[in-house]
Amino acid sequence: SEFVLRNGETQSLILVRHESDHEQTTTIGSDVFPSYAWHMDFNPTVGRLAVAYEDGTVAVYDEDSNHLWAQQEHTGWAKEVEFSPDGTRVLSGSTDGTAILWDSATGEKLLVLQNEDQVWGIAYHPGGTLLATADNSYGVRIWDADTGEQKEFLPSEDLVYDVDFSPDGRWLAASRQNGSTVVWDTKTWQQRWIFCCHTGLLFRTEFSRDSAYLGTASFDQTVKIWDMATGSEWLTLTGASNSVFDISFSPDGKHVVAADYGGAIRGYTLDLNELIGIARSRVTRTFTLEECQKFLHQDTCPAQTVN
Repeated sequence: SEFVLRNGETQSLILVRHESDHEQTTTIGSDVFPSYAWHMDFNPTVGRLAVAYEDGTVAVYDEDSNHLWAQQEHTGWAKEVEFSPDGTRVLSGSTDGTAILWDSATGEKLLVLQNEDQVWGIAYHPGGTLLATADNSYGVRIWDADTGEQKEFLPSEDLVYDVDFSPDGRWLAASRQNGSTVVWDTKTWQQRWIFCCHTGLLFRTEFSRDSAYLGTASFDQTVKIWDMATGSEWLTLTGASNSVFDISFSPDGKHVVAADYGGAIRGYTLDLNELIGIARSRVTRTFTLEECQKFLHQDTCPAQTVN
């Protein structure tokens, strides 16, 4: 497995690879782009890492951390980057009001999507045919990924800071300034759910790999997990002492990682058996029924956990 850490002090990126018997780290970027790296996306299919920089640069590296290309077409802060599902294209969004689609191998500019205001969120549909952008115009724009034609405008009651398509392509979620998340059905573009509410600005939203859950990260220092089948809140994850800026589900959906403004990265388990195992290793007695209901979110205690 691989993951990337961003070092704000040195303006560099650290690529960490886990092998079966060791861990390898490589520092990239600081000698090439002396600018703050705001967002990144790694595509394992093509083995490339895309990075959005504060000075408007978009850069791509290969899996050996070699610099492939960089373009400084954006005249504002490059806010976000995302690969197409097959890894052959990279979409970037900027505060200059544009989203640009690039060839991930060569850096050739393929499309420029002109929005009305600063672009805060972008998303690539898993089918590769649609793009989504969110700007300061209180809504989400849907674009044809081949022609750049705007297909839909989905109005929002508040500013949208992030958008994400579910991996099965069924849903589009948008996190909003007022702490709520709106979910649209991508077949009809009708609203399906409004998840409410965090008590602070919602900066990031992400679906689990099986599309069963949606995670939201907020300035209220919490992460919430929402059940897509019922439209209800499943969990609230606490512990952060600063605004939470980003979240990610593990591929198996059993863990969530959250990054906050203070530089901390926290991992949470969503697996009940693992949670019970952790609890058993840290407490000297079994759970009461009330504790199972409060901490395990179960009406009855699993076997061997009741005191």
